[in-house]
Amino acid sequence: MGLDWHCVVRVSEDEYTTPCEKVKASRMKDRPTFVEDIEKFVKEHKANAYSLRMKNEIMGEPVNLRYVEFWENRTVEEEIEYAKDKFDCETCPLLKELQGADSSQSPFLGVTVAACDFRGKLISANEDMPDDIVAEAYEAHDCEEMLLFAEKLEQLRDKWKKEGKFTKTSYPEYIKAYEDNPLPDFVKGPKLTASEFMESLHWMEQDLVDAIHWLRTCAKHGLSMRTSY
Repeated sequence: MGLDWHCVVRVSEDEYTTPCEKVKASRMKDRPTFVEDIEKFVKEHKANAYSLRMKNEIMGEPVNLRYVEFWENRTVEEEIEYAKDKFDCETCPLLKELQGADSSQSPFLGVTVAACDFRGKLISANEDMPDDIVAEAYEAHDCEEMLLFAEKLEQLRDKWKKEGKFTKTSYPEYIKAYEDNPLPDFVKGPKLTASEFMESLHWMEQDLVDAIHWLRTCAKHGLSMRTSY
């Protein structure tokens, strides 16, 4: 089961809105390269959709057909009309502060998640994660609860680090696993060089670090967290 964390502004007990205005983000249509950027954006997603379609039809691999069909049929004109009054994520102060602990590179961006959301499944789907942490990952939080949750995750990270749980594989093993992974490169991310791999964190530690940073950054702006799965 997938899980996403959405940062929101609570208007009332049952009503929420996006954080864009609160963090003073600008509008897409005000970007000087707006049309050119939309053309490139649509072209990239159509290419991704085509790649996934081929994997599904030729190799029989399961793919997200909702994503594939959406971008196969999407036109540049439709995306311009859709995006012009949207807030500009690329220049958003919040997204800059999140420093990659977000969903800006998600293949579901604009479909089920916003750029400033977080892939909560990174926490909930980890088989080593304690049951109480997994359960809380599915719950909505106000900003104070987000800070407390971040503290729990940090304590878990420190505990696992002392226990040696974050010991990485060798670089050749990493390369083999990367090349054997059937997912497209835009989902897997760029292949790390040997030096980049040595400097990187173990994936479990990185997931915890990103979740902690997302929770604390959003809470600092007075935002709340909703979940979808």
